[in-house]
Amino acid sequence: MAIKKLKRESFPERLILNHIIILSNVFGIEASSTLLLYKIDKEYWPSLKPFMKKLHMSILAFLIIVAVGLGYIFFILPEQMEKDFIAKVPDSVKLDYEKFSLDYIKQGAILSNVEIKINDFNGVIKANEINLQDLGDENIGLSIKLLDVSSDGIEYHANQFDVDSLSMPELLLISNEFNKDIISGLQALKNAKPKTVEMMKINDSRLRVLPPDERKINFSNFSVGEFGNGMIKDASLDSFSLNDDSGEIKIGVLSIGSLPIPDPMEMQNDPLSLLVGNEIGPIKIMNVEGIGIIGQGIAAKISQITLTKPKIVLSNKKIPYLADIKLDVQKVDFPLQVIPRGVRRVLREYIEGDSLSVNLALNIQANHSEKTFSPEITLGEEKNADLTLGASLQNIPDEFFDLAKLSYLDRNQLLGKIQNSAKLGEATISYNEKGLANKFINIQAKKMGVTVNKFKDQMIVGVESESLKSSSDKFKMNIAQLIEFIKQPKNLNIKAKPEPPLKISELVRLAIMDRELLNKSIDLNVIANK
Repeated sequence: MAIKKLKRESFPERLILNHIIILSNVFGIEASSTLLLYKIDKEYWPSLKPFMKKLHMSILAFLIIVAVGLGYIFFILPEQMEKDFIAKVPDSVKLDYEKFSLDYIKQGAILSNVEIKINDFNGVIKANEINLQDLGDENIGLSIKLLDVSSDGIEYHANQFDVDSLSMPELLLISNEFNKDIISGLQALKNAKPKTVEMMKINDSRLRVLPPDERKINFSNFSVGEFGNGMIKDASLDSFSLNDDSGEIKIGVLSIGSLPIPDPMEMQNDPLSLLVGNEIGPIKIMNVEGIGIIGQGIAAKISQITLTKPKIVLSNKKIPYLADIKLDVQKVDFPLQVIPRGVRRVLREYIEGDSLSVNLALNIQANHSEKTFSPEITLGEEKNADLTLGASLQNIPDEFFDLAKLSYLDRNQLLGKIQNSAKLGEATISYNEKGLANKFINIQAKKMGVTVNKFKDQMIVGVESESLKSSSDKFKMNIAQLIEFIKQPKNLNIKAKPEPPLKISELVRLAIMDRELLNKSIDLNVIANK
């Protein structure tokens, strides 16, 4: 062993210390000391003593450093950070809390049993726990447990409120502007810097407006991916409900891809202008239920509403108009009793149960530069039929794209201008059978006291008589397709294309005065059951 060579004028001190340290790490200090004394001759014990003393002093020094460090971390550092934190609290805010501690994992501070009062806010904010993270550049991360806010006329509660990143200067600026007036506050929201808020989540929230205007708002989850630069992005709302004297509205899910923050001044002048040049949507709303909205005690339900990125542009006169919109409304259920009695009596022959289930789809494209307007609308009932009407119009008057700013008189005159100048490029009709045509045939056959086949034959004879009035082979082919649909109703598609495009007024005139010329002027195609 190295110890046996201690009498040499020079010997490896570090090697000896390393041996002793290894033994101490493996067997512990007490056991390794016993082993050394057992293995080394007694005459060498005095030489061993300085090394053991040095080792024990090193360990002691390490323990002292650790103790001082832990003392600083757990006692001095929290106290210093608490002083720094209090110094940063604005004078307008009164902050009381029971305990201040540090979250060493998230590198933040934790306040327990917090109560906050703010000047010009006649209320109090309470929280079971607030966790703050300093993210640098005056940004903080925020997590609040059991948040309660009470003020004149309102009570608010949230089980959990989290924000990954929040710009404190922007938040204080917005708060100060709202203290001035609502217009200034909305303007501050519009002008907020990019990423003022990143990933905000609120869970299990409820708001109560106290009497006399009592209403209750509840939702399970609300989140915003990003807020700032005049936009809200990736927002979602789950299990929303609103109760007031008029009834109750429930929304299962609401999601918005992007939504511009309104400029309060522009909003006062023209609400559409704030949407110009901004990306909106997509917007999706699912499982909507309204009770007492249509009528007392009457409920209406909507399965899904989808709005796909509507596009707002400026006309030649710099007036905003809707250039592109796609709206899809699925399964709108409402009771028949809200429909006028006369219509209701007819519908009951075709509707099973006491409610209608309606689908609606709207697709509109407009272009002021090309003077075109192309609407398409689909209306359907779940157990009866779907009907789609489409058109492509040309030479639309400029006033049509300035509709948002037209006077009442100008709007009344616009219809006449459209009839005299607009041209039909193409029109389409699509019918998809779900039971309506067959129900109609059965009902009419019963009223006439004949069989279904007999009634169909009578309809076919009437249609065939029309083909005898025309010498056009194309017309006769279309009549044949219509007969095919009568025999077995499935679907029917009709496309009319004037060659060349005809003015609306001319189409109306030909339909009344000269149907033969109308047939020659329009390329008509009828396709059944394809």
